[in-house]
Amino acid sequence: MSWREEVDVVAVGSGLGGLTAAIAAHDQGAEVVVLEKAPKLGGVCAYSGGEVFVCCNHKMAAEGRPDSPAEAMRYLEFLAGGYADPDTWPYQ
Repeated sequence: MSWREEVDVVAVGSGLGGLTAAIAAHDQGAEVVVLEKAPKLGGVCAYSGGEVFVCCNHKMAAEGRPDSPAEAMRYLEFLAGGYADPDTWPYQ
């Protein structure tokens, strides 16, 4: 593989972070490229619909539906589909 393009910003991945960085840089006048390994854009957001998961939040607790860091990690582990590295998890 060879690469002959010259750009100001390389966004690695097309998830929320990558595309947000690419759009912000573009809007500031930068020449941008987005690199994505998957067959479609969106990263994990393509599966989640762009929802943001905020565990242990006060709104759920106020509704009588509190959760815990351990429950949150089980949910994120489920979402990762076996691709997450447990050594990088904040709660074990």
